[in-house]
Amino acid sequence: MYSRSFKILPGPAIALIIILLMKHQVLQITTAYMAGIAVWMAIWWILEAVPLAVTALLPVVLYPLFGIMGTKDIAPSYMNDIILLFIGGFLVAFAIEQWELNKRISQNIIKLTGQSPARLVLGMMLATFFLSMWISNTATTIMMIAPATAMMSSLKFEKNHTIKRKFAIALFLGIAYSASLGGMSTLIGTPPNLIFAKQYEIAFPNADPISFSQWFFFAFPISLVFL
Repeated sequence: MYSRSFKILPGPAIALIIILLMKHQVLQITTAYMAGIAVWMAIWWILEAVPLAVTALLPVVLYPLFGIMGTKDIAPSYMNDIILLFIGGFLVAFAIEQWELNKRISQNIIKLTGQSPARLVLGMMLATFFLSMWISNTATTIMMIAPATAMMSSLKFEKNHTIKRKFAIALFLGIAYSASLGGMSTLIGTPPNLIFAKQYEIAFPNADPISFSQWFFFAFPISLVFL
């Protein structure tokens, strides 16, 4: 109980100090309030003082309270099309992991590419690239670590640790790079793509929004070349 209190108190305490120090230094007091709330949320995120969902909802309560934004202005930000795309991507990732689809895809691609070390690396990179097109790069990388580790343990290197080490470096770096490249190729492949699309829509309200097909036909060929 006491440890939880020690985690909760620093957030609002430091936020109050920042507001008091800044209120005479800025043109608008709401700027000081905004800075204090941002630091408060950052501290709670780092310390995990409360569940992350509670921390994320602080602006809904504090922005109207301190006159930064009204409830009608801040609430829609929690339920716009980009947030729903995020949720959809997470659900797809959970489903793929639950039914071990990642392992099936990697095994089938490896069967097609062959059993030599170079072909095994290529097979894992292709599988990672494809999965990362639809779910976040980090989630894809984490999911591919398990089959990659199993592959390392099953392969016979005739006690040649130098060859095994080089193969492991190539395999795991290949997974990391191909996850990043796969995330580039679709609009939902990685959160920064969606954030960019939303910021573009806000900055240029009269322009047509970036569609999934526009992004794909532009970015997919570039991703393939890099891969």
